[in-house]
Amino acid sequence: MEKLRHTNQQIKRRKTIKKIKVYIIMALHTRMNAKAIISQIMKQANGIGISKSNVRRNSKLKGQNGHTKSAYAHSIKSLQNLRAVTTQYIEFLKAKHGQKITQNINAGSAREWLLLKADEISGGALNTYISALAKSFDNCSKLGLNVSGKDITDIRKELKKKGMNLRKRHYNRAYENPYKIISNMQLSSLYYISAKLQLEAGLRLDDAINSNKWQINDDNSITILGSKNGLCYSTKKLSDKTIRQLKLAKESGYYAPKNAYVKDLKAAGADKRGTHGLRYNFAQERYEELRKEGMGHIEALAQVSIDMGHSRVEITRHYLVGLYSMGGLA
Repeated sequence: MEKLRHTNQQIKRRKTIKKIKVYIIMALHTRMNAKAIISQIMKQANGIGISKSNVRRNSKLKGQNGHTKSAYAHSIKSLQNLRAVTTQYIEFLKAKHGQKITQNINAGSAREWLLLKADEISGGALNTYISALAKSFDNCSKLGLNVSGKDITDIRKELKKKGMNLRKRHYNRAYENPYKIISNMQLSSLYYISAKLQLEAGLRLDDAINSNKWQINDDNSITILGSKNGLCYSTKKLSDKTIRQLKLAKESGYYAPKNAYVKDLKAAGADKRGTHGLRYNFAQERYEELRKEGMGHIEALAQVSIDMGHSRVEITRHYLVGLYSMGGLA
């Protein structure tokens, strides 16, 4: 009995200490200026060098699609976007509430700011702002503020009811003559095989430049090890010639520095569509090939999605936008 009473006292003591810590954190935060608040949020959100797939695997946070998500920004670009959106929101609070910024970081002020932004930017851009601010709120909760990303994402429903299209507009980025680019690369670049892989197998940039990610299979497909979000998947079957080239490249430990490869691709005729344009070409050519073989639209779309290592068919649809405009999809 005495032991149980002692245990209960310990639990109460821990809870009291935890409450005191929260009060101290809140007191400190209420004294922070705008710059310090932004700095603290970004410090919490910095996920450079942290595995996104590992974080998502162990995360309790969920997005609107029901999938687990990470509160970190894992790339320099996403970190820059997060800082830009967070800074604009905090500056909005500062202009309206002076130094009482932390007290006004909540769903109400976020909604007010986002509705103002809705009059200034496109629906696709606004959707990006919502995602970034939700991530910012997830990191505010780590700092002891009683907010979460869900407070932000719920505004999407309200905006959609008002008729706002939050989808990003997708353009056809396929090259008119991708084989000319490949031919020019073969004549002038050490990194020709990367371009060939992007066009013939639909590989992502990071997967096409690193032979350590290629597992060459007996059926002439290649399995990509550790692609986006840690995914492993197999490509379509490639020609004997391409497989021979890949084996030679892999034996030599082939690796193309990203900037050097992109520079050579531009010199070979690529434009602002960049390396990703070759993936668009692959998707459209592969879809048409499968349809000619007798596959229906849904079946062909699903197979292209598998071939490209996509987790959702909806992503693959974006790559086929050129076929929609030409009436090639049924």
